Amino acid sequence: MPAKEADSTVARRHNVRLVVKSTGHDYLGRSIASGALSIWTHYLNRIAYHTGQFKLNGSGKAIPGDAVTVGGGTEMYDIYSATDKHNHTIVGGGGKSVGISGYVSGGGHSILAPRFGLAADQVLEMQVVTPGGEILTVNEDRNADLFWALRGGGGSTFGVITSITLKAHPSPRMFAISFMALIQPNSTNYSDIVTYLVSQVPSLMDAGLSGYSFVGYQLPKPVPIPGLPDTINGMFSDVILQDADSEDDVDKILKPLNETLKRRWPGEVGLYNSVVPYKSFLAWFDDHYDRQTAGNSTYIVSRLLDKKTLTTTSPKLTKALMAPIPYTNSYAVFMVGGKGVIDARPRGGGNAVNPAWRNAYVHGSKLR
Repeated sequence: MPAKEADSTVARRHNVRLVVKSTGHDYLGRSIASGALSIWTHYLNRIAYHTGQFKLNGSGKAIPGDAVTVGGGTEMYDIYSATDKHNHTIVGGGGKSVGISGYVSGGGHSILAPRFGLAADQVLEMQVVTPGGEILTVNEDRNADLFWALRGGGGSTFGVITSITLKAHPSPRMFAISFMALIQPNSTNYSDIVTYLVSQVPSLMDAGLSGYSFVGYQLPKPVPIPGLPDTINGMFSDVILQDADSEDDVDKILKPLNETLKRRWPGEVGLYNSVVPYKSFLAWFDDHYDRQTAGNSTYIVSRLLDKKTLTTTSPKLTKALMAPIPYTNSYAVFMVGGKGVIDARPRGGGNAVNPAWRNAYVHGSKLR
């Protein structure tokens, strides 16, 4: 009897709590439990690349396009490195050590999601050990209900994922763009300026930008710009533009934003940006992967925000955007939804991803 099947059977027979851990990237600590039987999938890390097409197990249906099959415990950077050898990449997470199975089963937002859809939308096939001890291959033609549930239904909810096959996409050329909209400390229009900046996020995304932004108040200055005060206010973004011809394309996107800021709030806010080109997704990732430390004790609040909510500027929107400020000095405005997520067509006609994603442009969150 395979080990994962045996573990599941023993835990059920003796009424012992069973927890599944890949790499442990779980805010809620569900991959650890005192006195439990733990299944660690970290060493299920084989990678097989499929060029041109992938044939589903069982039906033999051929799905065109490159794909990659990875063990359930494979880390993100290993997948990026393997697919880069074929000039491709996957829709994946921002940390090098994020494990694929927990990431996909949670839905999996990404800096590439606004173009290709969520990670759960990329899945072609999976292998899973069920709580009953069965080893099943799931795809659109076999065990379709479990195939639906595993893609976005939550980590470790329906079984132990031992392998996943995902679409691989041609690796884009990328411009990495850092821009800051700095609001003067003495400005009395902070809330109005922030409301305008956030309201422009959907149009920036529709123009091709994706990535990570933060709204901040009295933050330590991130870079030593001459004349910049020790604490700053505004919106700070690290985003990308894919497969653009030149930096002029970046300027065209940001120019209307800059002109409006100057016209409406002269002398109160300035837009500063820098652009760095990269030849591939992996080259960009090597410089921009998530370096935050783990082990913090926090409360988490998050919301999925659609285009209508963000672009209907009103006192209600301003009030909502200012609500976190008395309790914290920053919050996230992640530009990871939009067209690619809204228009995604997962295999089998759908998946268990939170339906709110299918209208969302922004994932807003705050850790406290």
